[in-house]
Amino acid sequence: MSSVYRPLLRRAWSLTMHAKHLWLFGLFSALLVSGGEINVLLRNFDRLNALGVWASSVRERGFDLSFPMFTPWVGLPSGFYIVSAFLLLLVCFLIWFALVSQGALIWGIERERRRAHCHIEEGITAGRRGFWRTTALSMGFHLVTSLAWAIFSLPPFLLYLAFGSSAWYTIFLLVSFVCLIPIGLLCSLLYRLALVASLTESLSPLDALRSAWKLFLAHWLVVVETAIILTLGTTLAAIVALSVAVVGIIIIFGPLALLSFIIGVPLAVSLTLGAAVIAFFLSIMGVGALLATFQQAVWLLLYTRLKESPPFAKLVRVIALLPQLFPRRAS
Repeated sequence: MSSVYRPLLRRAWSLTMHAKHLWLFGLFSALLVSGGEINVLLRNFDRLNALGVWASSVRERGFDLSFPMFTPWVGLPSGFYIVSAFLLLLVCFLIWFALVSQGALIWGIERERRRAHCHIEEGITAGRRGFWRTTALSMGFHLVTSLAWAIFSLPPFLLYLAFGSSAWYTIFLLVSFVCLIPIGLLCSLLYRLALVASLTESLSPLDALRSAWKLFLAHWLVVVETAIILTLGTTLAAIVALSVAVVGIIIIFGPLALLSFIIGVPLAVSLTLGAAVIAFFLSIMGVGALLATFQQAVWLLLYTRLKESPPFAKLVRVIALLPQLFPRRAS
C-alpha cells in the first residue's frame, strides 16, 4: 500500500511547470471553479449572511417589488448605453472564453500526460469542440448548488418572518450552513471529475456524471483526501507566494517612491505607485493561473489513476499500519 498523493502531486507539478503555455487557460478557467472547494463554503456563508440582512429588511419594511436600482439608468446620454452594451458584450466574451479555456486546459493536460505537446491554438480548438459539454456541466453545477442553498435557507428565512426570533433564526441558519457543507463539497467534487470524464473520454454530460458518481462512490475517501490536501496546500502556497511578491514589490518600488517623494516629483510618485499596483495584480494573476493549472492536473491524474489502478486511501493505510505500530502482547 504505497503512497499515492506524493507521486500524484509531483507529476501534476511537473506537468504544470513543463506546460507553462497552459497557464493562460488556467487563468480564465479559474473563473468557473472560483477558488476551489473552499470557495463553495465561503460563498454559501456569504449568501446566508446576506440573507440575514435581507430578512431583517423584509420584516421591518415588507417586500419591495419596485426596482429603484434601475431608476438612475433612465434618461442618461446615449453614449452611456453604448459603453454599457460594449461592457456587456465583453463580459459575455470572457464567460465564453472561460468555458473554452476549461476544456482547453483539461485537453492540454491530457496531451501533456501522454507526452504529446499541445499548442495554444489546438487547445482553443479542443475547448470550442467541448464547449457545450463544459457549459452544461458548469450550469448544472451552479444550478444545483444554488438550488440546495435556496432549499436549506428557506426554513430559517420563513421562521424569522413568522416569529421574529433572532435566536431561532441563528440556530436554523447555522444548521443550514452545516447541511450545505457536504452538499456543496459533493457537487464540487462531482463537477471536477465529470469535467475530466467528459473532455478526456468525449462523454455526454449525463454519462460523465454517471462515471464521476461511480468513481466517487467506489473511492470517495481518496477523492475527499485529495480535495483536503489540495485545498490546504494551494491555499498555503498562494499565501506564501503572494507574501513573497508583496515583499519583492516593496523592495523594488519602495525606495523609488520614497526617493521621488523626497525630491518632490509628484508625477514620479504616482507612476511608481501605479507600477507597484500593476505588479501586484500581475502577481495575483500569475499565482492564480499556476495554481489553477496545477489543481486541474491533480484532478485529471487522480481520475486516470482511479480508472486504471485504484489506490488505497491514506486513512486506510494508517489504520492498516496500527497493528504493526502497536502489537498486541501475548497473554
